[in-house]
Amino acid sequence: MSGLPTESFLSTVLGAEDVLIFVDGGARSGAYIIPDLQPWSCIYCFEPNPDEVAKIGRLGDAQAALPPARTAIRVFPTALCTATGTATLNISLRPGATSTLQPDAALLSRFAPDNFSEMAEIVRRVEVPAISLADFVSQTRLEHIDFLKLDTQGNELDILQSAAGFLDQVSVIKTEVEFLPLYRDQKLFHDVMGFLNSRGFELIDICWTAPCRRFHAVDDLPATAYRLVWGDAIFARSPHGPPHRRRLQQALILGGLGYADLAIDMTRRYGNLAAGTQQELERQFRAWVSPRSLRGRLKRVVERWLGISLTRFDWRRGQQVASAAANRPRP
Repeated sequence: MSGLPTESFLSTVLGAEDVLIFVDGGARSGAYIIPDLQPWSCIYCFEPNPDEVAKIGRLGDAQAALPPARTAIRVFPTALCTATGTATLNISLRPGATSTLQPDAALLSRFAPDNFSEMAEIVRRVEVPAISLADFVSQTRLEHIDFLKLDTQGNELDILQSAAGFLDQVSVIKTEVEFLPLYRDQKLFHDVMGFLNSRGFELIDICWTAPCRRFHAVDDLPATAYRLVWGDAIFARSPHGPPHRRRLQQALILGGLGYADLAIDMTRRYGNLAAGTQQELERQFRAWVSPRSLRGRLKRVVERWLGISLTRFDWRRGQQVASAAANRPRP
């Protein structure tokens, strides 16, 4: 089995009426979609930049109290913030750097000029509607959030804190984090991690791409020669902690994000599923992380062969390394 699961299969796992709830804070590039789960998801998107929000889709402020519906995407021209009211949006020459925080021009000047430097130049300031996460879920009558994605340029921790007690009803979080204060008074990765750890979340992964590494002096070195400035951190609420009613849905989200091993382990431990359903679910998790093209499958074979070859050889000592299992004394 590969690709999208069948309707009957996911209905067996989720229930016929269940909807996966996504909240996307900072949706200028469009709604954050987990493709294999989109048919069973309702996505609430926030984008306060007037120049960007029209690119996403029909506005959703008039639909605030509607119950979640599968495949629905609801767009709000609103900033997620510490408190409900209004906020000043600093629109940057680099649109992706627009924020309710002020860029730290002195820090940014330490990097060589390129499009990254454009985030320090504010071209316009506008007042926009703002809402806290706790007020939003209250107004929309949401009982939980299965997946919360935040890319709001520096105020992600403020948004998480604004959820107050409702944060206990959030299952998986993907949030942009910075390792340097690109904005004035912004919190950094260790602040976000400390807060979420204190609320029962575990770090699952840190992801970054080449543009997340920035250069100070020269631009002709390998990507690994540059410092990591920002990335995305994935957190999950207590995947092996106290039971919670959305654990199966949490496993589906983690599986859809590519963390198949953790998803399989969670469903084995806590799924309470029929044996056939469990096996089919495990096949689905494996399919989601398997290459779907011939080229991708060939690449996977080569990578696995090289990985096995390299791990069996200790290049530093220049000799083969026998496995611990091979050297284990026989009974």
